[in-house]
Amino acid sequence: MRFAARGFGLSLVLMVLSACATSGRVDKTFTPNHGAKTLFVSERQSGTEARYINQVIRTFEKHGYEVVQDKTQAAYYLDFSITGGLVVTVEISLLRTADRRSVLNVSSTNSGWGTVIARPIATSGRVAEALSELDDVLSRAEAAEQR
Repeated sequence: MRFAARGFGLSLVLMVLSACATSGRVDKTFTPNHGAKTLFVSERQSGTEARYINQVIRTFEKHGYEVVQDKTQAAYYLDFSITGGLVVTVEISLLRTADRRSVLNVSSTNSGWGTVIARPIATSGRVAEALSELDDVLSRAEAAEQR
């Protein structure tokens, strides 16, 4: 019985992790070390998004960004969403307030059966992957600009 339970647990983990994809993109015009590093975070989030938004904010704060309450004072808007039914997609975007152009985008998707069987685990895993990619993208953008 123990072996069957372990086998099922391993199968569940493999299904949760299968068919996952994470990517990041930075616009050529994004200059993170020049100008204000202020961002406005919308207060309109789903319950699932609200559970993770502080982790997203902390990642930006790690790179010197400051959250402001007045969107007219922000250099960027933070767009964070978790969407999907059978497919879970976590998306983190930074939009320049001046022209609403997306200057940074990170996306992590899970289209495996694990999403159906263990949605909270799949969502948590996709958020963790998106945050890791966001941290890498911000670090690379900062390093490239210093060259």
